Amino acid sequence: MEKTFFCLLGALTATAAATVAVITTYDAPVTRPSGDVTARPRMIWQLRTRANSLIESKNYPAALLMLNRLARLEPENASIRRLLVRVLYETGRNDDAILLCRELLAGNPDNATTRNNLGVLLAASGSFEAGIKELLKAHTLAPENEFIDYNLSRAYRALGDLPEAERCYARANRSRKQTLTVAPPDLIAVPRSDWQAPGGNQEEPAP
Repeated sequence: MEKTFFCLLGALTATAAATVAVITTYDAPVTRPSGDVTARPRMIWQLRTRANSLIESKNYPAALLMLNRLARLEPENASIRRLLVRVLYETGRNDDAILLCRELLAGNPDNATTRNNLGVLLAASGSFEAGIKELLKAHTLAPENEFIDYNLSRAYRALGDLPEAERCYARANRSRKQTLTVAPPDLIAVPRSDWQAPGGNQEEPAP
């Protein structure tokens, strides 16, 4: 009987010790920080604004670093990836930009900006007919976009089709008083102040 009592006492003591050990070593769930829950969206907005400013100032290498960071934070954000296409083009990475355009079009084949960008990239790589095909699709999707028309004019001119180049150029100038001087930052395009007629005469800046 005495032996049994000491056995039970030992078991209880061991259980109590184990319980204390569990309590003292238990890692409680990490609580959510009490910081501002809008910090991430605000940071993304700030990075996007900074990237737009860098593009506007033509600091494309710095913009590329900024957009690569944004793309890691927001991998499904198509607008950020379109900006990345523009900056890849401006830094001479046409192959990477073409690949990214094709990925974007796989998810949204009816985006006029991406169609335009792919067309410009293909034409810049020497594939004028393929580039014109994409630019025509972009024009169909956004028939009032004069920058797309001017890109078509340049592509036809490079191909040697001067009459079609002149027709697209005239269409690009159809509403001068309502046109923008500079295209949106994600659209690969030539500023109005740098436009040239197919014959080689520089167009006057838009009023």
